[in-house]
Amino acid sequence: MLDLGGERIGDSTAIIAALEERHPEPPLYPRAPEQRRRALALEEWFDEQLGPYMRRFVFHKLGRDPECFAEVGAKAAPRAFRLMGPFGAAYASVLTGLRYGARNDDAAETARAKIIAALDRLEAELGASDYLVGESFSVADLTAAALLYPLVRPPEAYVAIDRMPEPVEQLRAQLRERRGYRWVEETFRRHRATKLPGSAVA
Repeated sequence: MLDLGGERIGDSTAIIAALEERHPEPPLYPRAPEQRRRALALEEWFDEQLGPYMRRFVFHKLGRDPECFAEVGAKAAPRAFRLMGPFGAAYASVLTGLRYGARNDDAAETARAKIIAALDRLEAELGASDYLVGESFSVADLTAAALLYPLVRPPEAYVAIDRMPEPVEQLRAQLRERRGYRWVEETFRRHRATKLPGSAVA
């Protein structure tokens, strides 16, 4: 959720569009019509085919590791967890499990496969380029890198997590040498170079 000039915007695609309208330089939407269409199509694909499954997989594994869930929650939403007290992690685990369909083991395995498929798509779309569309950073790169952040956890990201449940760490280790994984790291280094307060190297 973003409060932009008194307007509350919840959808990530709408947030990007609103920011692009207010701050058009440098552009996130390519100016060439064909490149713009491709960038928007890729943004939509990653938003639909990666975003829900990344959340489902991560929250499923967090829900089975209460100590880790409490640690992550205290960093990501410190005020909310402080207000909820000792039952905060349990409540948040149930809530996220229901919201993201993360309580089912089979659904979590499907989500894991979807994450790997999204990494395959990312690498195929990149080819030999550093960017998904054209020769500059676009909304497609922003969306793919941001949605893969929970897995890659580059140090430049706003909320860094010191540890994740073992199944998530195992998947990270399996994918760490892949080009798509390294591309996320490099994209954060290039386009979010300043390390923000509170972040930590994983």
